[in-house]
Amino acid sequence: MSLFMGINFMLIFIANDYADAFPRNKIEKNYANAKHLREFTDQLQRNDNTQLSPNTILLPIKRLVLLLAGSFHPVTIGHLRMPEIARDYYRLHSIQLLEVIISPVNEFYNKTSLTPATHRIEMLRAAIYNDNKWLSVDTWEAEQPFWTPVNLVLDHHYKIIKQRYGEDTELRLLTGSDLVQEILNPTKWSPKVINYIMRTYGVTCITRLSDTEVNRGDSIIEYITKEMPNQWKRHVEFIVDTMTNDISSTKVRAQLAEGCSVKYIVPDAVIAIIYYYGLYNSTAPISLVT
Repeated sequence: MSLFMGINFMLIFIANDYADAFPRNKIEKNYANAKHLREFTDQLQRNDNTQLSPNTILLPIKRLVLLLAGSFHPVTIGHLRMPEIARDYYRLHSIQLLEVIISPVNEFYNKTSLTPATHRIEMLRAAIYNDNKWLSVDTWEAEQPFWTPVNLVLDHHYKIIKQRYGEDTELRLLTGSDLVQEILNPTKWSPKVINYIMRTYGVTCITRLSDTEVNRGDSIIEYITKEMPNQWKRHVEFIVDTMTNDISSTKVRAQLAEGCSVKYIVPDAVIAIIYYYGLYNSTAPISLVT
């Protein structure tokens, strides 16, 4: 029995069904399943032949669901702040944010020492337990027998949200500025796939005041919009997080490996799970106070 189930939480989890790139050079490796690869390429061909309305994303949206995809290795307060920031923004713009679906990648995603999906799912569920009326952890992506690019994850959830919330509900990808910058690198993402995501769903990008300035000294948003093709710009909505925030999973893992505390950076229930399984080479900090 996991720690989260055993330390008097007595929770019953319902298995609900920073986002991940589409690396061209990893397709053959990750798509060992030939049938899935064929379906994927067929989908791309259909996307390429479809003439979408230029107002696909610009039409007024009153009901919205966001997909927050990523490794969550581990989940941090920074990840959890993103849905809150988005909800405030859309509320002020008279748009109802119905749900944020959190979708962790599966273990076939090419990331060094990625924690097993079962642990990452458990940590996510523990982190959002008190907010599970509008936040959900979906396991579909993590349960696939191969790495699944984010466009297929969006397609999967699109059908579900239309049935659940109605045809007037739209789906968008929620991400940070780091992923949007990565999109601009054609060696990591296929422009055809990005074009499909942009024009079919759109992207809600949350930028941070602590985002460092890039290359020519431009701000993050200015840099992204300068580098991004014009046909994509209208499909990205930028939301600036006015709270200084430099929290990252990478820094949390480093802190844990050093035996340092990550309290108030990672939810307490998640910290308990990390120590219970000994994730990220962690050992509980030794207190000198008795």
